[in-house]
Amino acid sequence: MKTFRTNRWTALIVWVLISVLAFFSLPDLGQLVRDKGEITLPDHVQSIVASNLESEMNGDQGSTYDLILVFDEESEVALSDDQVAEIESIIQSLKNEKEDLGITSIVNPFENPEIKEQLVSEDGSAALVQMSVRQSYGTIDEVREAIKPFVDSDKMDVYVTGSDLIAEDFTKTTEDGIKKTEIVAVVFIILVLIVVFRSPIVPVVSLITVGVSYLVSMAIIAGLVQHVDFPFSNFTQVFLIVILFGVGTDYNILLYTNFKEELSREANVTVAIKNTIRSAGKTVFYSGIAVFIGFATLGLADFSFYQSTSAVAVGVAILILVLITLNPFFMSILGKKMFWPSKRFVGHGDSRLWGFLASRSVLRPVVSLLLVAVFIVPILMLSKGNVHYNDLLEVDDGYSSKQGIQLIQDKFPSGFSSPASLVIQFDEPLDTQSMLTELDQLTDAVGKVDGVAEVMSPTRPTGEKIHELYINDQTNTVGTGVDEANGGAKEIRAGLFEAEQQLSESNESDIDHIQLLIDGTAEAYQGSIALQDAVSQIASGVSEGANGAAEIESGVTSLSTNLTAVSAASTELYSVYTQIESGLRTFSETFTGAVALFDQGMQNMTAVQTALEEFLNENPQLASDPAVIEALQNVSGEAEQMNQLSAQLSGAAQELEQALTAFREANQSLNQVNQSINELNAGADQLAEGTRQLQGALKNGAEGAQTVESETGKLGAGLSQIQSGQEQLQSGLQDLQGQMNVLQEGLLASTEGLDELSAGLENAEHYLGEVSQSTSAERFFVPGDVLESDEFQEALTMYLSDDKHTARLTIILEADPFSAEAMDVVREIQETGEATVKGTVLEDSIMAVGGQSAVNADLRDVANGDFLFTATIMLGAIALFLMVITRSIHLPLFIVGILAVTYYTSLSITEMISGSLFGVSELSWNVPFFGFILLMAIGVDYSIFLLMSYRETEGDPLSAIKRASRHIGGVIISAAIILGGTFAALYPSGVLTLMQVATLVIVGLFLLSILFLPVVLPALMSVTNKLSRWARPSKKEE
Repeated sequence: MKTFRTNRWTALIVWVLISVLAFFSLPDLGQLVRDKGEITLPDHVQSIVASNLESEMNGDQGSTYDLILVFDEESEVALSDDQVAEIESIIQSLKNEKEDLGITSIVNPFENPEIKEQLVSEDGSAALVQMSVRQSYGTIDEVREAIKPFVDSDKMDVYVTGSDLIAEDFTKTTEDGIKKTEIVAVVFIILVLIVVFRSPIVPVVSLITVGVSYLVSMAIIAGLVQHVDFPFSNFTQVFLIVILFGVGTDYNILLYTNFKEELSREANVTVAIKNTIRSAGKTVFYSGIAVFIGFATLGLADFSFYQSTSAVAVGVAILILVLITLNPFFMSILGKKMFWPSKRFVGHGDSRLWGFLASRSVLRPVVSLLLVAVFIVPILMLSKGNVHYNDLLEVDDGYSSKQGIQLIQDKFPSGFSSPASLVIQFDEPLDTQSMLTELDQLTDAVGKVDGVAEVMSPTRPTGEKIHELYINDQTNTVGTGVDEANGGAKEIRAGLFEAEQQLSESNESDIDHIQLLIDGTAEAYQGSIALQDAVSQIASGVSEGANGAAEIESGVTSLSTNLTAVSAASTELYSVYTQIESGLRTFSETFTGAVALFDQGMQNMTAVQTALEEFLNENPQLASDPAVIEALQNVSGEAEQMNQLSAQLSGAAQELEQALTAFREANQSLNQVNQSINELNAGADQLAEGTRQLQGALKNGAEGAQTVESETGKLGAGLSQIQSGQEQLQSGLQDLQGQMNVLQEGLLASTEGLDELSAGLENAEHYLGEVSQSTSAERFFVPGDVLESDEFQEALTMYLSDDKHTARLTIILEADPFSAEAMDVVREIQETGEATVKGTVLEDSIMAVGGQSAVNADLRDVANGDFLFTATIMLGAIALFLMVITRSIHLPLFIVGILAVTYYTSLSITEMISGSLFGVSELSWNVPFFGFILLMAIGVDYSIFLLMSYRETEGDPLSAIKRASRHIGGVIISAAIILGGTFAALYPSGVLTLMQVATLVIVGLFLLSILFLPVVLPALMSVTNKLSRWARPSKKEE
């Protein structure tokens, strides 16, 4: 006895020391969840690959928090100018503190019209500011607190949100929920234990043992998480609490009830304790082992979130150890006082309900099973099996992060709150012309996926095509240039044709005019000789002075006659000169116009040739097209011919310039002749005057005659010079006529060549028009100068990594990013992307789809796969363990089948309750898994209670199951009530997942304790027994 008590005290001391050590070593569990509790998917899934690629894109900046500042005008009217100014002021203040706040990028929604269209709501009442902050700055909560002072505004509502903040606030919501759950669970357990045992001491003892189990196991789990990266999540602590406090209390009820029953039969407390441990302790041990196996199998899961629940196995192991070693201490110290003030030491009473149900099921097994089927089949058929992946539903409505996301979903496209991204990485740079064309093809293919609203990429920074950078638009531009060149060619042809006509009309007449000029000049020269003779005669008469007035008068008359002839010849000559001058001036203007038109034609022809060559350089795939080749050859031939004609025109222009120069000199000489004639006329007048005044003016007459004679000589010399110039002009014009004939022939050939060129350009224009209308021409092509421009390079920086080997396509979905529809869309995006690059240079690239929708899609695949695998392992392990302890095959199979039916029925009922009470008809994605694990572990617990009682009951199997059901039914119902109440403590947490899990477990406990264990299991055993009896006579007959 003394040794027994000593061992009990030793156990107490050991557990006290372990508890103290655990208490002081326990870290901040909230921070532990933030550091180690993030849901991580396997590295090979698409969203993780995409996330890693995007992290590489950030380069030296490292990982960042992506935040959204939401500015909202609550009155639903457009933001005023003052509000816009304040937003821009806030942005500027953040930029000023960029380095101190760790901000790597910030986007002003009012920076340009394209960004405004994306980041300002359609009604103008809300604006978004996107920003990224280095994670090295601190925790996401520290980042939020640092930013808050800069964004506070009394002119509008401001929300700071983002996926990282949603996750943080989800953790806070869970932490708050855990605190509420702990308090509610403890209060509920105390009240229930007081009611059951009618003693205030039993609840205290039970809470001490369970509390020690929780404290020690939580410290061990935290140590494993910190030092060996044991899987951990924000649900680990929750399930550890409800399982340890719920199942631990159930085990204590079984132990304390059995101990009280032993005290009614055995006065010796030590013997009563040994009997309790030997009987109820064995049941607790087996039940604990079953629960331990169930949770331990979760460690085999591939999904870390599911693995984190395996920590409950550690808690169950510690719980069994504490209950078996520490409970005996309190039993031995307190004895019967443990149940004070109760003085009746009797065991638990039989359950009439279980006795009635088990008896009727054994008596009418088929009817009982049919009635159960009638109850559960409609429920199972009503199940939709839909789950949601929207973590936003888990966050308390009071957090601004949730309010901000909800506002974005209300005022912006559904998919804008959490865009998807397609990330592609290749061995070669992606900023070349050919690679950008491939990326645009990928962008176009993704944009055509049903459910995609918009795609932004390196080639479409704002989500819209840059039409000027597509071949069809460029072809249209070239076609327009060809059309203009064709029009210019036609104008050249018309001008050259007109010049040819003018040349053919003017050549002969101009030569004829020159001949008339020469003839007139010869006549004038002859007249000047006669004039000179007459003047000589006058001079001679005056000199002699003896011939008398009659001779003088005769000479004067002859002089007047000759002067009249000379004057007429000079007048006619001047008239001819005037006509020639006018004709040459007209010809010169025509020739100048022809040269100008020819120069314009040469420029247009050069432009056409240059345009065609640039077009072929930019579009090498058209270089082999016959129509394009023919057009280019025509243009080149005509350009060569026009170069030759240009040289001929230059020579002709020089000859014409020489002729015009000679004509100007002749015209100047004619002007001198006219002046001499005028002087002669003056001299004749003087002579006439002298004749009338002969007597007094012979001296003056002699002087006048000498003057006339002198000037007449000048006239002959001038006319001789004129005749020489005219002959030079005639010779030059004759040479020019030969050149003009050649020019005329060249112009005629040019007009014919331009006709061919025009036809070729029309063919090219028609071909280019067909190319521009072809779908094959809707390809992206960026010219080199555009590619190197600062504006285009800035756009590339947004979507390409620094080394240009990784590109990101930002994808806005039409559906809610958290919906199942969005998950299906991202899967189709992945398939479309892989199909698009197949057979191209990007076929060997690494491609993955990221974003919240992609994470949820991967989460669904991983969770569903792990669920099936883990459930199979868990049920198999439980079945094997039950076979070992029951030494039966069919009973464990019955239990596993009952648990499975209970689970699916509870799942369907939970869907209905969630839709009615919580307003969400879809279950959270992890509820089916957690509900299955918990219900299997708890259900096998109660099944072992019943099976162990069945094994200890004597008699035939059917009688034994009826008595065992009646005997243990009350314990199971009490345990179900306590455990159900413990799970009900999850409702005040406000976390949707926890409330749905609690509902599923409570419904399952109710079905197990009222329907399946007392009705279905005895009915199945009865059917098996009857089949066995029917089989025995047939064997004897054989």
